[in-house]
Amino acid sequence: MSLIRFVRLLIEFKWVVILLPITLAATVFRLTKNEVREYTANSLLYTGLASGYNIESGGTTKIDNVTVNNAFDNLFNTMKSKSSMEEVGLRLLAQHIMLTKPDSAVASKYTFGKLREVLSEKEIKALADSTYEKTLQNVYEDIMKPQSKIAKVLMGAEKGIYSSAGILSRFSVNRQNNSDMVQISYSASDPAVVKKTLELITQVVIQKYKQIKINETGNVVAYFEEQLRNVSAKLKNSEDKLTDFSSQNRIINYYEQTKIVAVKEGDLEERIQALISEIESNRAVLKDLENKIGFKEDLVAKSKRFAALRDSINLYTTRLTLMEFESKPREQEIARVREKLSELESRFKSNVIEYYELSNTKTGIPAKMYFSEWINAVISIDKSQARLLILQDVKREYDIKYDRFAPLGSTISRYEREIGVIEKEYLTILGSLNLSKIREQNLMMSINLRVIDPPIYPSKPEPSKRMTLIVAAFMAGLILVIATIVGREFLDNSLKHPIKAEKEIGVPFVGALPLVDPQKHNILFNVIETYTLNQCISRIKKLSAGNTKIPQLVILCSTRKGEGKSYFVSKLCSRLNEGGTKCVWLNPHNYSDEEFSYAYTLKGSFASVVSLLDVDIQETFSDCEYIFFELPPLISHPIPVNLVKQAAFTLLLADSTRVWDSADQYVFQTYIEATTNPIGLLLNKVKHDFLEGIIGEIPKVRSWFRRTFKDLLIKRHQSKRTNVKLKYEMLKKEEESAWFNENGLADFVETRVEMPNPIDRQSRIKAEKAKGLGYYRVLQKRRYRWIKFSAGLGTMGFVGVCALYLFWQTTPESQYEKFTDFILGNQVDSLAKVKSRRIIPSLDSMILDPTLMDSIPDSVRHDSVKALIQKQNLTK
Repeated sequence: MSLIRFVRLLIEFKWVVILLPITLAATVFRLTKNEVREYTANSLLYTGLASGYNIESGGTTKIDNVTVNNAFDNLFNTMKSKSSMEEVGLRLLAQHIMLTKPDSAVASKYTFGKLREVLSEKEIKALADSTYEKTLQNVYEDIMKPQSKIAKVLMGAEKGIYSSAGILSRFSVNRQNNSDMVQISYSASDPAVVKKTLELITQVVIQKYKQIKINETGNVVAYFEEQLRNVSAKLKNSEDKLTDFSSQNRIINYYEQTKIVAVKEGDLEERIQALISEIESNRAVLKDLENKIGFKEDLVAKSKRFAALRDSINLYTTRLTLMEFESKPREQEIARVREKLSELESRFKSNVIEYYELSNTKTGIPAKMYFSEWINAVISIDKSQARLLILQDVKREYDIKYDRFAPLGSTISRYEREIGVIEKEYLTILGSLNLSKIREQNLMMSINLRVIDPPIYPSKPEPSKRMTLIVAAFMAGLILVIATIVGREFLDNSLKHPIKAEKEIGVPFVGALPLVDPQKHNILFNVIETYTLNQCISRIKKLSAGNTKIPQLVILCSTRKGEGKSYFVSKLCSRLNEGGTKCVWLNPHNYSDEEFSYAYTLKGSFASVVSLLDVDIQETFSDCEYIFFELPPLISHPIPVNLVKQAAFTLLLADSTRVWDSADQYVFQTYIEATTNPIGLLLNKVKHDFLEGIIGEIPKVRSWFRRTFKDLLIKRHQSKRTNVKLKYEMLKKEEESAWFNENGLADFVETRVEMPNPIDRQSRIKAEKAKGLGYYRVLQKRRYRWIKFSAGLGTMGFVGVCALYLFWQTTPESQYEKFTDFILGNQVDSLAKVKSRRIIPSLDSMILDPTLMDSIPDSVRHDSVKALIQKQNLTK
């Protein structure tokens, strides 16, 4: 689609393009007439989620963006949760219930009255209490009742100031760039409600967020503490079992005791074997000495004194041996026993020497030389035997102890394994408990939500969005209309354009006739028709140039009924006859009003027609150059193949306003197969805009604005003589009326005939009809001119208002005040310069006297004047 076509579509549907957006804008204007202005307040919180310090923080700790974003999402979802919003709404309701009259710092008169409309005074008195906490508790108890008005009406309203849905719809929270700051915003029609609600939101969110974080690890810590107590009890029970078992079995350290028993048993065995060897060797020595000395042992044994000494020596030897095997040897007593034993051994030796006289042995060697050895051998045997007895007794005791210790090992091992498992479980739970406590303390340190900027009481309402909505509605309507028009154009699959028709049908284009719209008075359809018929005649002449047969038979056909064949051929024949080319038109419609039209009979054997005689045409038309034979619709009638073959060429006529479908193509393909002669395409009802590529610029009456606008869109290289303006001027000149008469355009000549004032309606109608078409075109142009001028002024005004509104919306308040002061002037300077007796009497100087400030009305008093007066009052 070209730009020219787009502009023409907008002009074609100009009233829809204008009226629909204006209607939408007017509707929005009416609906937003009673718009409620809203107030907005903001609060800034510091979270510390991204850069806050905790136990796990370090000098090289990296920030995990995913974790930080997750933490902010958790915080935002906590703020927007239904429970948080409900708690905020109930707390705000409790504050309003405690009011006895409207308070601008808590609730306005409108909010106070709305609450009284829902809750009666009796119900409010039942809920209100002396303290805020008790009132809030009463509200909590009331919403639990089945028929509670608070729960159904106040808390259930979608846009109420107490409901969770209403608070959430006016509440917004955003993170400030990538910082730890979070901005909370809230809007409502009551500024006091805005401030109080925002304060309650910050309080509830901080409290709830801390509680959630504490509960995250509090339950874990409690779980591990409980498990630690259970494991501690199990460990104590197992240890008590082991202690009782050790006490009952006199076990201090089983493994050490077992080792000592085994070692000592081995030592005893070695010592016993050594004593046995020693006794045997001493006995052998003793026997040899006795043989050498030559006295008998029984003589010595008979001595009672000698026997008593030997018994004493054996007794002390046994006692010494027992003392040596004690776990804690007594060194002093052992030394005394050894001294006593030495003393007894000396006495025993001296007694034996006294008892026996010194004599020689059997070998002649003195007995004194062997006697001391014999005494030592006897004493050694006695001592060794005594020790052997003691050691054997001790070994029997160790064997008993060993037999008792052997089965105790498995039981102790089982107790120790049980204690070891419980100890590992205890240590694991203890470690998890310590980690949980560290995590809990870490979370406590990281939960440092603090209010940086508390909410302030909003003094000014938010700028109204009414004008923005109106402009948006206007633009939406405009875009909707334009989109519909463009979409309709793109979805239109009709032939409509000669070039498209050639591609769809596959036949070269010959001529066309425009679609006449009676409402478009500024378009010269007769001129367009003349141009198109002239071009059509030229192409027909070209098609018939190779055929010398006269008259030439021309078949005129269409695939469907109502395509406009009769209308087109009548215009064509009329134009040809006027130009000196005689032609006739044969039609099956019994239409013969024109001199060149003849009707033929449509018979049942129409498919077998060979000549004109077969359709009851007796004339030969030898003086005619063309015989236009109109066939009935091809889709409903047979094709006279023999007659078609005799034709010089065929003209297919199609309606440009309809779609060329497969049925049309199928029927026409059958016709193509029946003839070998050339075929041309005629288009009927073509919109004048699509004929510009064929006849050039469309002849119409254009205003200066449209001519200028079109010159900006396309480059025209036409001569000024062909300008439409000249053609329009010809309509007003009587000397050029002959040109219109020669070209069949007499209806376009303005006839300035003065008609008498009509009396009745019929006379007035006749008088109006008597005027020429040019007269009405001039009047129509004047009307269009005034309509366009009014529409232009209205559009400029609307655009100006929208521009001022957008400037007011987008300009900061400080710059806006400077701009208004520049345009309107500062009121103090204005009052100083304008000597107005109505505002300030006896103003003599150009500078305003400070004493006269009180005389300035508040309605025109500037903010600087108000501040100065307030400062003076404080000074006084």
